[in-house]
Amino acid sequence: MGNEFFFTLDGPLDAAPAELQCRAANLQGFTDFTRKRGGNPREILEGQGLDARAIVDPEYFIQCQDIAEMFEHCSDLFNDPLFGLQLARQQNGEVYGCVTALCRAATTSIH
Repeated sequence: MGNEFFFTLDGPLDAAPAELQCRAANLQGFTDFTRKRGGNPREILEGQGLDARAIVDPEYFIQCQDIAEMFEHCSDLFNDPLFGLQLARQQNGEVYGCVTALCRAATTSIH
């Protein structure tokens, strides 16, 4: 018998973001949050050069700098200097990945 396999993998099971990228999961709730303020989330994203797939696919990778610039744009657009913080308050802690697990495992006592 040769080394031929019926099932094979051509690449990794899970792709990782490139340097200076993050998962679009960081935009969780962005659509509803901006609509409640009278904005069009797709127009905002595309106006900032971001692919609209970012709001429907949490595994889509985007440049961290692009998210920061889009949040700054939204702060100006909605006259809310804490736009990014307000959005983060609406999100599930799981969007932060391993940081959430580390925080849960940390001791809560101060020495």
